[in-house]
Amino acid sequence: MDPTLRFLVECSLTHSYIDTPKSDWSQLQRAVAHYTGSPMVSTSATASSAPPLGSSSSLDTTTLKDLYIMQFHLELMLSELMLARGTISRLKDLLGDNPEEVGALVCIVREKSKLLQVDASLASTNEDKIKELVTSYLDSAGELIVKSYNESTVTSLSNGGMENLRELQDLYIIKREKVRVITAADISKARKGNLNQYHIALAKKVEAIIDLLSDRPADLETWLELAHTYIELGKFKQALSCIVQVLVLEPLFDAGWSLRGEVCYLIWKQDRHANTKRGKLAKLWIQKAIECHQKAVEIDQLSLRSWCGLYVCLIYSNENANASISSQLTRAKDKLEEFLSNSATSAKDIENIKTIKKMFPFQL
Repeated sequence: MDPTLRFLVECSLTHSYIDTPKSDWSQLQRAVAHYTGSPMVSTSATASSAPPLGSSSSLDTTTLKDLYIMQFHLELMLSELMLARGTISRLKDLLGDNPEEVGALVCIVREKSKLLQVDASLASTNEDKIKELVTSYLDSAGELIVKSYNESTVTSLSNGGMENLRELQDLYIIKREKVRVITAADISKARKGNLNQYHIALAKKVEAIIDLLSDRPADLETWLELAHTYIELGKFKQALSCIVQVLVLEPLFDAGWSLRGEVCYLIWKQDRHANTKRGKLAKLWIQKAIECHQKAVEIDQLSLRSWCGLYVCLIYSNENANASISSQLTRAKDKLEEFLSNSATSAKDIENIKTIKKMFPFQL
């Protein structure tokens, strides 16, 4: 695999293309399109240097699928909707020819629903109409999955039921996507009103997510969505309960440990000035936050999010400094300096570190 293709594959797997500067989106789309053999974004600045269309025949289905999805997302970000429609069509052709690709239909449905949302938003369609348009599409997609499920039932029973389970999972993902679209539209509209309307919309989202979890209590993505919604509502203890569910299911999920540390930090911030028992217990929350971030960096030494969280929490706990805290603080500071000097660190991550430097100019 040549270096450029390897870089693009890594970007597609980590979604790091989301963090690239806007000025680079066009160039990145053109690079991906070269390997997928697709039309490229053409601008006066780059049209003359356009590479010839590549060939996707040497790529395996999974790699090509990931590249197509990355290409599609870049085209949405660039508002190149005509190219995005073509990419969805090619993705559908690819997965249609490979029925063994798990979740093929739901992958297409999920991505096409994003296209519909962006298309409607660019047309200045209001939130209610966008919600109606996209949910109508998802309902139709759900009917197709039910039809596919019914047609495969006999085959499923004869091969142990795996097809049966796959179709049910696809139905659940469609339902989850529909909840996301409906609640996002309602919350967007509520933001334009008062704070009470916004909180009511968030509370309705909580109810919808809890209903989803009654169908799939082991769905990590839905538990995380519920945790983030509770955080928006300022219900940090409830958010912690959701994160615990995630870590029970996936104990080595470093982002889960980081999120837990961030919520413990928020509880500490909320309680530290209280003239009650809560205020006296606040220091336990900052210690718990440190422990969570430490766990995260043990799992993944390259998790910048975890190192940033650990550094900030150590700074705040340093008022009761001891040798252990000072040693950990020095280690975290050195690690952040490493990230700053590493050319592979994204512009967004560098900006985050610089923000921390402004907050604590004497420590870093």
